Amino acid sequence: MREEDLDNKVIIFFLGNEEYGIDIKNVREIIAIPQITRVPKTPVYILGIANYRGNVITVIDPQTRLNKDKKAKITDKTKMIVTEYKGSNSGIIIDSVSSVTDINGQAIEAPPDAIKNTSGKYVKGMVRLKNKQRPILILNLKELLNLSHVKKKTKSEAKGARLIQNEAENIKIDEIHLITFTIGNEEYAFDITKIQEIIKVSEIVRIPDAPDYIKGIQSFRESLLPVLDFRSYIGSENIEKEIKSEILKAKNYHLNWYNDFKTSLQNSNSDTCRFGKWLKQQSSNYVNSTKLLHKLNKIHNELHQKAKTIRSEGKNKDLNAILDPLSQQLIKLLTDFEQYFLMETLDKQRIIVIQYAKHVIGILVDSVREVLRINKNAIDKTLTLSSNNLSELEGIAKLDNGNRLIMIINEKSFFGKNMEDFYSKMEERAMQSQQTESSNESIETKQFVTFIVDNEEFGIDIRQIQEINRIEKITKLPKAPSFIEGIINLRGEIIPVIDLRKRFDITSRELDDSSRVIITDISGKKTGLIVDRVNEVLNLPISNIEPTPDIIASAISSDFIDAVGKAGDNKQMIMILNVDKILSKSENNEYKKMQLKSEKQTKTQKKSEQSSMERELKIEE
Repeated sequence: MREEDLDNKVIIFFLGNEEYGIDIKNVREIIAIPQITRVPKTPVYILGIANYRGNVITVIDPQTRLNKDKKAKITDKTKMIVTEYKGSNSGIIIDSVSSVTDINGQAIEAPPDAIKNTSGKYVKGMVRLKNKQRPILILNLKELLNLSHVKKKTKSEAKGARLIQNEAENIKIDEIHLITFTIGNEEYAFDITKIQEIIKVSEIVRIPDAPDYIKGIQSFRESLLPVLDFRSYIGSENIEKEIKSEILKAKNYHLNWYNDFKTSLQNSNSDTCRFGKWLKQQSSNYVNSTKLLHKLNKIHNELHQKAKTIRSEGKNKDLNAILDPLSQQLIKLLTDFEQYFLMETLDKQRIIVIQYAKHVIGILVDSVREVLRINKNAIDKTLTLSSNNLSELEGIAKLDNGNRLIMIINEKSFFGKNMEDFYSKMEERAMQSQQTESSNESIETKQFVTFIVDNEEFGIDIRQIQEINRIEKITKLPKAPSFIEGIINLRGEIIPVIDLRKRFDITSRELDDSSRVIITDISGKKTGLIVDRVNEVLNLPISNIEPTPDIIASAISSDFIDAVGKAGDNKQMIMILNVDKILSKSENNEYKKMQLKSEKQTKTQKKSEQSSMERELKIEE
């Protein structure tokens, strides 16, 4: 990817609950909030000035700029985007980064009418992305960063500014623009020009016979994206096992201290307790985990205080009665914290989409940390590690006086041979399939996504599947046909969903973390099918697919079971569904009527969202 290809990319971020975007070409870095010095008699949206790499920059609160009644809440987790516009750097305070995405081919619409005459000048337009329920407002940096209140420079000041700008342009040539990410406690980076997008993790479907480090495939821009698990690729422990090990270690820290104390009554100092030290290192951006950490700290301190009292007053006989309930409560809270922490850690995971040779591949990482520019002089070149004289790493960036090390990935050699082998095998399979198609004795195959309903395995032709998602909120519909579970809001589109358990007259069950909704077409309209869990993507030879047995076919009210597939040495039976025949003729007519209602509801929903956005963004002059 060339530097000019960045023109189509935007960084999407949160201001409060709303998402905004700015062109990535105007982003120098995304960093932690530096010390900000207030400047008297400046507009309310200017928070002050800060030192950025030895230069003074203005720090702006865009929330106040967009709405004078709102103000940024600066916490330890707040970030600052360092922007560059026509050689001038400024800082913009944001709550968090959402993603990096490519808007090439996306229509940029005009801002909502409610903000055109007020904050509209700060908004260049809005983009409706498929993976977002609400439009993203693209900010107009030229207007947002307008500092017209600043005194006009004298000729000598202007000349000095031009000299500084020219010098900055020369320095920029020796800089590299990176996006960094974490795996455990280690930090890595890709050159930003190698990255197509950064997306959230959705449903990843396993590929049979793929290497362990290939997590599977995920829907991406109406195609399938192979996803490589970076942890597995470098031999790191599975993230779930790592978290469980960490919490178990914390529990052992506490139990070892507690048992030692009960036997010796010597150490009751919370500052020297290994569990206490572990607890001080924990933090979270999420409400539930933060509350649990607060409770853990409170109980831990209370436990130490009571232990100290017991030791000083010699109340050894009351030891178990006083301390055991607190200790047990602490252990239970740690178990709860483990569950929340695991969910939150998985929520932070991202897929970095990069171009590799002629292929596009997704790299699964623990979290994306920041965007930054660094001088090439700060990079130590690594020794040649591969046989083709290319480094697996472009180098190691040393920041903060060497206390922060960032390993910069050379994707060509880092993933090189392994990914070439993977794609070679995939292409070999495809070629074998094509070759066998032209042979009389060929083994033609079909590809299915398989899933489980009540411990039975079913399959749908992969070409009939648009996407697979977790189930969030299902809204019940009054007077809906019995086979309709309700409707879901999929990125602003209202979609009816059918529970296959009910459709197959199987006892219903509560939805859980494994439940999924498969989005497909029925009668030319998007429809969701609720299943217990998705299993895998499976290639079946045509010779292993047989018609539905006559007795079965005559016993069911619809011919939605199209065929039966045999896999795993013919021991695994898979019922192949024909989604167009899941509903009978009369049910289909009923369904079409309901779809018309859904389409009307979708239009109403979009109008409502538009009106809601306009109300929220409206500013009193």
